[in-house]
Amino acid sequence: MIAWQVVLLSLLPGAGISYLLIEEVVERMQQRLGATGDERKGMWMIYVAVAVDLTSDGLMFGTGCAVSFGLALVLAAGQVLADLPSGSPSEGNIVKTPR
Repeated sequence: MIAWQVVLLSLLPGAGISYLLIEEVVERMQQRLGATGDERKGMWMIYVAVAVDLTSDGLMFGTGCAVSFGLALVLAAGQVLADLPSGSPSEGNIVKTPR
């Protein structure tokens, strides 16, 4: 196997386990607050996914800025275009949520 394939295969189980742990934490948090239902869980899972995405973006920008300010600007411009579609599901879920 190629080295990157070995690394990828070693990270995949961790990603699945992380997802299951986050889902369990969200369910317990909802039970403690008295809110139940899959619709509410979906909203929190979207928030967690966006938080993980933004954290990795911040690490990428920091690394790019350490290398070159121009590289950081290119990375930031690319992320603006990439993050536009991710706002639609979050906004749609918030609008559907009863208050």
